[in-house]
Amino acid sequence: MVGRIFSLIAWLALGACSSLANIRYVPTTAEVSFAEAGNAPWARSFAQIEGLVERDSGNEARVRLLVENRSDATLQVVPDQFALLDGRLERFGEPVANVAEGEGWSVAPKESVLVNLAFPFPPRGVDLDSLTFTWALRRGVETLTASAVFDRARGRVYRDPFDDPFHRGYYGGMGLYDPWWGPRYGVWGGYYRGWS
Repeated sequence: MVGRIFSLIAWLALGACSSLANIRYVPTTAEVSFAEAGNAPWARSFAQIEGLVERDSGNEARVRLLVENRSDATLQVVPDQFALLDGRLERFGEPVANVAEGEGWSVAPKESVLVNLAFPFPPRGVDLDSLTFTWALRRGVETLTASAVFDRARGRVYRDPFDDPFHRGYYGGMGLYDPWWGPRYGVWGGYYRGWS
């Protein structure tokens, strides 16, 4: 009897841990640089699987993409080239894109653009052991495609707040409170969590 109760509790606990909200991917942030051989990159992209969301209308995968233009020419993010593939290379649905207010698909020289994407799950079953995200940038008449592969994390995933390109900005000064670590005395500084 005790064994059955223990089995039931374990089954319920494992069921609760398998919800989509608990699934994480590594790397937490994938970086792709665009450069000609031997030259400094003219653009950098950072991609993240922000999370998997369960909705009544259907589940979705949320992806974030930050594109930094390091060149002197305007770049174009190509919205019809966004794709997300599961572990069996099944394609997710067409994404709903949200570009930060005041920003479009063009990336001015020395500027960046942040894109949030929501991909509906494919109609058939989905293999969440890995996800492959692809996107493209256009520079003049040239279109370059990039991709990043994210593997499902087993165990706990730690995001280093000092190594997160989506939350930039420096704070510092004297005070009695550090937003991450709680009350402290003396001089403090670091990067704040928020949009810059």
